Amino acid sequence: MDTFEYLYLKINKLSLLPGCILTMAILVIRPLAGASTDTLQTAAHADTLRMTSSKATLQTTDPMKNARVSSLQWALAYDAGIWFGNRYIRQQDWAVIGIQSLKNNIEHGWVMDEDEFDVNQFGHPYQGALVFSAARAQGLDFWQASPYPIISSYIWEMAMENEYPSINDMITTPLSGITFGEISHRISLLLYDGSGNRVQMLGASVLNPARIPQIWRMKSTQIKPKLKRIPAPFTAGIAMGAGHINESFNGTAAPDNGFMRFFMKYGDILKSDKNQKPFEHFEILLVLNFRNDEIVAEIYSSGLLYQIYQKTVNQQAVFVGLYKNYDYLNQDEYKFSSSEIGIGLFYRLQLDKLLINGEIEPSYIILGSSGDTHDADPDLRDYVYGNGRSLKGQFTANYGQWMKLYLRIANYQLKNFDSDDDLLFEETELIKFGLQLILQQPVSVGFEQSEIFHHSDNIDNLDTENSASVSRIYLIYNF
Repeated sequence: MDTFEYLYLKINKLSLLPGCILTMAILVIRPLAGASTDTLQTAAHADTLRMTSSKATLQTTDPMKNARVSSLQWALAYDAGIWFGNRYIRQQDWAVIGIQSLKNNIEHGWVMDEDEFDVNQFGHPYQGALVFSAARAQGLDFWQASPYPIISSYIWEMAMENEYPSINDMITTPLSGITFGEISHRISLLLYDGSGNRVQMLGASVLNPARIPQIWRMKSTQIKPKLKRIPAPFTAGIAMGAGHINESFNGTAAPDNGFMRFFMKYGDILKSDKNQKPFEHFEILLVLNFRNDEIVAEIYSSGLLYQIYQKTVNQQAVFVGLYKNYDYLNQDEYKFSSSEIGIGLFYRLQLDKLLINGEIEPSYIILGSSGDTHDADPDLRDYVYGNGRSLKGQFTANYGQWMKLYLRIANYQLKNFDSDDDLLFEETELIKFGLQLILQQPVSVGFEQSEIFHHSDNIDNLDTENSASVSRIYLIYNF
């Protein structure tokens, strides 16, 4: 039994109410006590927007206090709004709550829930991202905003459902939500930071709904707060194309489907320093399917938390840093997700017109999930939970302005929490190889081949191996 499972068993027998309240108080108060001047200025501008829009005459004397209060208000508002929609519009049974359901949840303790994969592994992180982004929009920095999805998730699990509180949601919502939320917050600032047209305002609002009040206050008051835009150059592209599953897990032919893909590399790690803020360098790859049952098909995201080492000599450069990752894969035949923290090693070599980048990253999977069947019965979980490790590698080669080759490899290994046997595990390997040819700047055509291998040594079906192969062709518009 490892440390995580030991803590889980202890947590399951005790009410977390006193401990969580104390922990959250420390997380909120301690980072805010050391607020930077930039953060205070941003919070003051956010507060000025609020005061101006309401035509208040008094000026704030403690902008950070107002930022904290507003962030907590938004956290509670998101919980209440999502609950209201499920209770009175969707009329979900689990949303019928009261004093008795709160008492039952506190007395019973924590469980691993049975919700569908997309609800737990995308819906909850998205909810956490909204709360985190709302706190960022009030002027809090990365660390100061991080406690609010924890608070929101705890309140949700204890008070907003009549089902027993879920320990997996309590972990996934804030950890994956912080990663997703910071990335969406920074991209939305690129689209609209106080100056721009209505199209940019709309795009920033759709991308990050948590910033909608801030965006429209900027427009109505004409006040331009000191919002820091991108610190370094970025590359991004939007692609549309078609994919064909050559071989599926269940051995049956799958229909071709259209897809849209978005990729962004934000910041330049070789121009960073140890004083930079979290996520001033990140990468994200998002794939949406048009014909599959699961619209959100893939998310691979990674953000730099801290620089460990950097050195540049002539045409070569090396970088080592601490990263926070959130990965999500949900196809009709197979599903996988992970929230990780790891050490990334980056290497760059410039040879005349040839630019070569290589990355390798071993990570600890704080909590992941894996499965290879359909959601046939929504009341039964068709995937397993576990913690474990991953190893990822990425190689790219750019030749001049007309060709790019890339290879991405990832191996995930999860210890199956559904069993006490240490030998039971889930292993997943992903391989992507692609070629992009520039037709005419900024448009390129791309070809990609993906292979998925899944080895399951689980309770119901020992030592099984499955694989799938996907071919894609697409047009990409590069920014």
